[in-house]
Amino acid sequence: MVILRMAGKILLLPVWLLLATAHLLVKIAVEIYCIGKGLINLILGFMLIGTLLWYRQWERFALLAVAGGILLFFLWLGVFMEVILESAQHKIGELIIK
Repeated sequence: MVILRMAGKILLLPVWLLLATAHLLVKIAVEIYCIGKGLINLILGFMLIGTLLWYRQWERFALLAVAGGILLFFLWLGVFMEVILESAQHKIGELIIK
């Protein structure tokens, strides 16, 4: 029984390492995307203000607002993946330590 438990823990180590690597890569991608999204949102913000002040066209304003929402959705999706991977890594780490 003890040998099977030890073998199970040893078999979980590569899974934990893969999850840790995936978590690190997703975290890096989210951070890079967050910086890029900040710059793009700054430009979109100026474009939104300019569209309302100069053109007074609500269709363009709505299109730019939807573009900002799409950027926010992709950031949310990346953060969600990061949290899921971190949670799985934590749970498997607990199984290995027990």
